[in-house]
Amino acid sequence: MEKTGRFITVAAALLLAGVIIQAWLGSRGGIGGDQYVLFDLGLDYLEEGGLSAVGKGMSGGGFIPGSLLQLLIGVPFSVWRDYRSPVVLIGLFHLLAAVVSTLAVRRAAGPRAALFFLALWWLSPWRLYHSGILWEPAYVVLPSALHLAACWGLRERAGALWSALLVATLVLTFQLHGSFLFLVVLTGVLLFRKLIRLQWEGGLLGAAVGGLTLIPTMAAFSAGTLPSPAPSNSFIGYGLVTVAPLIKSFVYWFRLGSLDIGRRLKGVVFLEEGWAGAGSLSIFVKGAAAALVLLAAASILIALAATWWCFRRDRRGEGRAAGWLWLRSYAMAGFASLLISSALSPVTIQSWHVLIVLPAACLPVALWLDDLWPPARAWLRWALFLFLVLRLPQMIVVGTGHEAYRLDPNIESKLQERQKTLLPR
Repeated sequence: MEKTGRFITVAAALLLAGVIIQAWLGSRGGIGGDQYVLFDLGLDYLEEGGLSAVGKGMSGGGFIPGSLLQLLIGVPFSVWRDYRSPVVLIGLFHLLAAVVSTLAVRRAAGPRAALFFLALWWLSPWRLYHSGILWEPAYVVLPSALHLAACWGLRERAGALWSALLVATLVLTFQLHGSFLFLVVLTGVLLFRKLIRLQWEGGLLGAAVGGLTLIPTMAAFSAGTLPSPAPSNSFIGYGLVTVAPLIKSFVYWFRLGSLDIGRRLKGVVFLEEGWAGAGSLSIFVKGAAAALVLLAAASILIALAATWWCFRRDRRGEGRAAGWLWLRSYAMAGFASLLISSALSPVTIQSWHVLIVLPAACLPVALWLDDLWPPARAWLRWALFLFLVLRLPQMIVVGTGHEAYRLDPNIESKLQERQKTLLPR
């Protein structure tokens, strides 16, 4: 009971810290081109009451099929007529994802590893950056967590409910963002390696449930009015032909696990436009930002060492619990699936394409830190705690100066006017 109480206390503190940062970012989130397109999609639902056959267009050409995106935006609008209402739902999805994924890791590897995972994943600048703005990649956080939990439930036997959850997650993610391909490939790899066992009856039930929002798409297809979802500006396998996306995805794995989001500081307005002036304040601000970037880049070595240790050490599994070994295998399958899906992708992989990989990328680091945590190394606790704390200023810099979050009075007044146009009461 004492250990359970300690776990709940630390987990609650971590969750509260993330919620505070996420709420602050959400209150500052602005409106750009992507947001306008998504707003229009939700407003069509409010004004016309019907469901669209397709969602937002994709960067490689074609459209996201289904009406799920429209519902996720239109329904919050109907509850609260504010441009930030869908972001509130995104925040709730992220919180649910934290609980689901952390409990799965706890059952597999114990409370300490679960807390490390929660700290890395929940307070990750990658997740926090995408939590405060309306953007379809923000919605894939919950499916990635549900995938981990469902696969853990299917590790020993094929269960109907877990199978239904897994397949429904895949079908629904297909209607959210093109990065769904990662989860599809990961599921295939896990099935091939017999790390999960799927009950096909449950899988068919999940496909039926997840496919409910595809009914308008199927109706449009029957009527011959469905726009092509296929990439029109590229082709499947573009990443394999051009090679560069494979290299990028390889590096992204270690950036995700190390919480390195330093390159996002390039979009910070007051650094790029000299907001702090040309005096000593400017030197201090830019010097501090450079230190954050260097710290982020250096932290990649932590993820590199953790991945090497996790994938290579104890390959035969002596002395390791079955749950620990399964999590390692899930992470290894995730790494391979990232490379495969990047090769198949019709576009060059960008940071928003890999957010769905975050849980798998955090697992090696969490398992490694858990292994390095004997009582004799008390200094390590403080070193790791300090490392984690030093990562959070990145989000303060992003939240106060990034173009996606910087709301000066002029921008805020424009947003209010835009809100009146978008969401008339």
